Amino acid sequence: MANSINGNFSALQPNQPARTGTRISQSKAVQIPEPPGDVAANLPSGFALVAGDFRFEIPGNRPVTVGRLPGSDLELGDPSVSRAHAKMRIEDGRVLICDLGSSNGTTINGYKMEPNKWYGIPDGARVNFADFEVKLRSPQGTPPPLTTSAAANQGITTASQCAHAAVGGIAGYLLQSSAGPQFLLQQDGQYALGRGPENGLKLSEDLKMSRQHGRVALNQGQLAYMDTGSTNGSLVNGRRVEPNKWVPLPPNSKITMGDTVIQLSGLSAPPSLPNQALAAGLGAAAGAVGGPIGAALQTGLQLSDLNALANKTELETKGSYMASISRAQAALSQESGIVDLPKGVPTLVLSDIHARRDFIMKALEHEVDGVKVFDLLKQGKINLVCVGDGMHAEGRAAERWQQAERDMLTGKQSAAMHQEMIEGFGTMKMVMDLKSEFPENFHFCRGNHDEIKGNFAKYARTLGEASMVQSWVEKNMGQDFLDQYAKFEEHLPLVVRGEGFVASHAAPGGKLDGQAVQARDHKAFMQLAWTENRDWNDQDASVQQRFQQNLQAVGAEGKSWLVGHRPVEDGNYRSQFNGQLVQINAPNDFVVALVPADGKFVPDRDVISLGR
Repeated sequence: MANSINGNFSALQPNQPARTGTRISQSKAVQIPEPPGDVAANLPSGFALVAGDFRFEIPGNRPVTVGRLPGSDLELGDPSVSRAHAKMRIEDGRVLICDLGSSNGTTINGYKMEPNKWYGIPDGARVNFADFEVKLRSPQGTPPPLTTSAAANQGITTASQCAHAAVGGIAGYLLQSSAGPQFLLQQDGQYALGRGPENGLKLSEDLKMSRQHGRVALNQGQLAYMDTGSTNGSLVNGRRVEPNKWVPLPPNSKITMGDTVIQLSGLSAPPSLPNQALAAGLGAAAGAVGGPIGAALQTGLQLSDLNALANKTELETKGSYMASISRAQAALSQESGIVDLPKGVPTLVLSDIHARRDFIMKALEHEVDGVKVFDLLKQGKINLVCVGDGMHAEGRAAERWQQAERDMLTGKQSAAMHQEMIEGFGTMKMVMDLKSEFPENFHFCRGNHDEIKGNFAKYARTLGEASMVQSWVEKNMGQDFLDQYAKFEEHLPLVVRGEGFVASHAAPGGKLDGQAVQARDHKAFMQLAWTENRDWNDQDASVQQRFQQNLQAVGAEGKSWLVGHRPVEDGNYRSQFNGQLVQINAPNDFVVALVPADGKFVPDRDVISLGR
């Protein structure tokens, strides 16, 4: 850290492969900070949507819901409009709009918006909620845009303070280009900048910028910039930099490449994170730094980002983990203990993870009809479900757990425990980042190992794995981290319902109460997380009846139930109740179930191994 101040970035060589940045994801309404409860409900903004005699005044102090759903702020009876169609808000003297994944879309002046991204609406623009068209009228004509220079002078401090209040400690860096795009850098590595499409951070069509202009390096919370021999050179805070030499970037630095200016601002991560805190902080930062909102707020988690996590040999910073926890919680807070998957697309169900980062990567790189699962996720054309047990490396790490226990009993620093935490938290950071990036299509059911404050002991008989993890986290990450991680686990769903099937970590034990499952009640969690079903007698009428009752309790009568938890001894799956209960946990293999879009699941055909 100290060396980086003097420009020593020896850990990041100039020829190191560049990584891609993460464009800021906006996940539906969770990204919109709600107003204080004591604020009047409809403070006027002067903005209105009009169509003939129709006029809707947009309140200036709170988000506005649009849709056919009764009780929407702007309730539209047009059948082409979705029940929850869009949201709007006023920010920095302009109207912003976000389509919530509506069936027939939203357009601005005929341009179809991408779902779950914020766009600014120009004064007088035509806005179509499906077939229902309105025009925007502002109080004083077109509001002046917030320029990059104004943001630098007025907004950056406010945004940084807001993000700090929401998330506290370092979570990453926000890079705002004067051409529009914003990127959030959180993973250590190098990021290529330029106008060519091959760059991880593709910035603009500025012809004075080289196709491969420079690189930004993030190393343990410190940033540096290197001009890679561009035609017109680069400036850092107004000073020309020497090509092919790393230059440290102080907080709030500006990088000039051609006519494009990039403003940097640090974002922080919290000791305490309410569900919407990070989303609110990032939203405020994005609003403060300005730029075309439609271009700026784009999703951008890349397969290379996840691959870097999968291969990392050291822990992330506490702030990086905390930021991922917060974003995932924001998405999970919109769900209950039973989640319904989008219909009309296939679903890939993964058996128990057990800190196997390579398992997640194999699933994401697996091709369905010639297209990688990760690319299908980005298009909303597949669902990916994990049936839990993300932490604890299980049997493959039995000796490591035993060594870690011996180390901890004698008060030694434990390399074995350190390695376990790298794999466990690395896996769960991948899970959290996938959840926040693809909230509708990616789901992780809570398993018995997903209880950081639990009492799990299997290979470490004296201390127990759960106790060892708690002690390690308290010592190395702090009680605040332990508490927030536990809250994340408590927000995980217990059951995922898809076309023709449901999935949970374990087989349904005891008599389930559907409302308790919805509420993620702890008893319901245990019934769906730790069940011994291998000795169930399929011919016992009472056992069969209980299974059918449990299917009804979770609204899945007649469907197949996919589970993990108990290992499968022979083959890729275990079948019970005439094939209605299918167990796919093979600890020494990467076993998945690929359920077709029509829900007609055939285990012999659809349960497959991704190979070692």
